[in-house]
This record gives sequence, C-alpha cells and structure tokens, in this order.
Amino acid sequence: MAPVLEEIAPVELGDCVQVKQALDDSLRTHLCRLGYSVDDRIDNAKMLVMVLACAFASAAQFGPVPFPEGRWLLGGCVGAYFACSGLLSALLLFWEKDLVYTSEELECAHAQDRPARLLVHTRLPRFEEDYVATWQAVDKGGRTLGETSLTWSVGLFFTAEGFFDERGFERRVEEATNAFWKKHVRGGKPKVERDDSY
Repeated sequence: MAPVLEEIAPVELGDCVQVKQALDDSLRTHLCRLGYSVDDRIDNAKMLVMVLACAFASAAQFGPVPFPEGRWLLGGCVGAYFACSGLLSALLLFWEKDLVYTSEELECAHAQDRPARLLVHTRLPRFEEDYVATWQAVDKGGRTLGETSLTWSVGLFFTAEGFFDERGFERRVEEATNAFWKKHVRGGKPKVERDDSY
C-alpha cells in the first residue's frame, strides 16, 4: 500500500496575515525541533483570562436570578467581561506586540553567568515583501544581552503559486539562530538537545 501524503494547501500571497502566520508557525516549530523549549506561561495566563471572561459571560446569560431583580449581577458580569477583554487586549498590544517565541531559561556562559531566554520577534508590514525576524537574548531581569535582526524576502520561501518551502526556511532559521549565539553570547550556543518529534 502506498503511503498517504498530506495535501498541502498553498498560501494566498496577497494575504500578509496568512503569509506571516505560515512563517511564524514554521519558525516556532523549528526552534522547538532544535531543542529550545517554549515558555508557555504567558499563553497560559492569556487562556486563563479568556476562561474567566467566558465564565462572566455565562453567568450573565444563564444567571440564577431573573432579569429585573438580577440587573446588578448582570451589570457586574458584563463589566467584568469587558475588563477581562481589555486586559487581554492590553497584553497583546503593549506587552507581547510582535513576539512570536519565548524560550524557557537556557544555561549559557555569558558575562554575568546568569541564565538567558531567547525571544524572537517578527514583522511583515502590510503590502511589503520583507519578513523581519529579530533574535534577542535577555537575562532574568529583562536586560538585553544581544540582539540581531534579519530581513528575508517572502519570495525566497514561497513559489508564485503560494507553496511554502518550509525546509529552506528552517535551514535559514537554524543558521540565523546559531550565528546569533556565536555573535552575542560568550561561550556560544546554549546546551540544548535536538527534538525531531515536532
């Protein structure tokens, strides 16, 4: 029996959100494959805020007190729902911005001999073809130990029909990550073990 190949749908190149999402997802997956563990605490906090917002919305919709008597409960739940939504929006707009990857603490030798985190920010401005990826190492206090930005044309990784050259992109990500550690952190790349299960 012949192996079943997964049908890969092309990306609509005119949709910069879809193109950026394909590149960001591949970048995150490949960094995990290289052995950099993802720090999920911020994503977990965002999901907790979303669950809390849904709980307030459910209490407002299906509350045990009928409407005229329970208008204070309804008003409180609606207010709490909007507060949770506002908090989530503030997290996305002001703190996370263009951050697509945060690693757990990495043990590497650098000037302060403190663990570092790898952060990767990406940008793909509307109506432009340049994908900008920024690698950043920060210490526990949030101080930047090193930063490198690279710009790649989207045309390097997508055919005219919109098919994504994921292997070519992953090769560039791996080269850029290794060059980043060599340039900015004394002792080079931290100790990580490759994980091909992703």
